[in-house]
Amino acid sequence: TRLKDKNIRELGGLPLLAYSVLVAQRLTGVDRVIVDTDSPRYAEIARHHGAETPYLRPAELATATSRPGWSYYFLFRHLLEEDYPVKTILTLLPTNPFRNLRDIQGLVGRVRDAGMVATCLPVDCSLDRFRLPGGEPAALRLEDCGLDASSFLYKPLGKFTGQHVANTDIVRKEVVAVDDPIELIDIDTEDDFRLASEVVDNRLYDFGFSL
Repeated sequence: TRLKDKNIRELGGLPLLAYSVLVAQRLTGVDRVIVDTDSPRYAEIARHHGAETPYLRPAELATATSRPGWSYYFLFRHLLEEDYPVKTILTLLPTNPFRNLRDIQGLVGRVRDAGMVATCLPVDCSLDRFRLPGGEPAALRLEDCGLDASSFLYKPLGKFTGQHVANTDIVRKEVVAVDDPIELIDIDTEDDFRLASEVVDNRLYDFGFSL
C-alpha cells in the first residue's frame, strides 16, 4: 500500500509480478501457475506473461488488513469446485523478485520430502551453526535450535513458501535461512524499488534463466 501499483510497476522492462510467474513456469513438478488478484488490470497483465487468472478475489479479501489465510481458502474452494486434485501449493510473492531457478527447484524438492517449507531471515538462530559443506545455509529445523514452534522467532520472506494441502502429508516443517543480500530485497518502498532497479539494470543477480 505504500507504493501504489508496485506489483505491476516495471522493473527492468517487466512488471514486478512477472518475475514470480516466469520462475514458476520453469519449475519441474509445477503444473499450474495462478496469479491471485482482485484486479482485472493485474489479471490481464498476468495472463499476458503466461499465468492463469481463473477468478478474481473478492474485494473484501483484498484489503490491507485481509488475512492471507482467507485468500488461500478462496483459492482452495475454487480448485475444489473445478474438481482439480490439488496436492501442494507453492507461493511466490511478487515483492521478492530475486530468485535463482535452481535454488527454488531445490526448495520444491524439500517440500516434496518435508511437506512444508518457508524461506526466512532467522532471528534467534545463528546462521553459522547451520551450514552445508559448500557454505550454503541449511534448512533449519525447530528442534535443531532447541526451540518449539511457539518460541521460534524469524522474519518470513516472500521468496518461497510451499506446503502440502493435507496435514497428514506434512512430515515436518522447515524454515530455510536466506542470507544473500540481493534475495533479501523485499519491495515495499520507493527506496526498495530503486535498489532492485540498480540490481537488474547492472545485471548483478543470476536468475538462472533468461528473462
